[in-house]
Amino acid sequence: MTKQGIRKGLTDVGLKVGDVVLVHSSLSAFGYVEGGADTVIDALLETVGPEGTVVVPTFTWGPFHAAEKVILDLVNTPVKDEVGIIPEAFRKRPEAKRSTHICHSVAAIGPHSDDVMGGGVSSFGKGSNFHQLCKLDAQCVCIGVAFGCCAELHAALRGVAAVGGSGHVDVVEPSGPSRPHNMRLLLQERALGGIRRFPRPGKGVPHSKTCANEMAPYVGGHRRSHY
Repeated sequence: MTKQGIRKGLTDVGLKVGDVVLVHSSLSAFGYVEGGADTVIDALLETVGPEGTVVVPTFTWGPFHAAEKVILDLVNTPVKDEVGIIPEAFRKRPEAKRSTHICHSVAAIGPHSDDVMGGGVSSFGKGSNFHQLCKLDAQCVCIGVAFGCCAELHAALRGVAAVGGSGHVDVVEPSGPSRPHNMRLLLQERALGGIRRFPRPGKGVPHSKTCANEMAPYVGGHRRSHY
């Protein structure tokens, strides 16, 4: 797969110049990619352009959440085992800025990087990175992973983006009909009236996009009965 092919797929699902976008990804889902993880990162950055901002999870929940004492080194603490090689390569770029939450940090590149950084206390509540993304009306894109992986769903379930209006969830599965992967996605599908399909960015690569602010008014209404 080439950078041009990935860019076409991102454009097909509606990503555009100037967007702020949270990206969950799996490089292995692509198969062979010329240039590896850096090609995917370059495609994302070029799609949103210099006016846009790309954000990736740099989570350390696995090794940190149950530890009595930990040290988060924003430069050197790796994330490959937790969220994959694309965020690992992304966070190492000189222009990337990483937030300070001990388990749920993110890294960002673009003019809104400072705006994305949360207070470092709450994982998904008010003042968190994910609350900031809602305030920025960020897009959420999943490449090679199920939509249920989208961390912004946690912020919606916390009710931190209580907005009105209509919305949608866009999902493409590698094969067969679109279907929910867990309860959070089931809530999305039922509340938003179905799933719109888009061309895949490459053979066998599931691809999905929605807006952070479009989740909250629908998921929030079902929160109490399911969680």
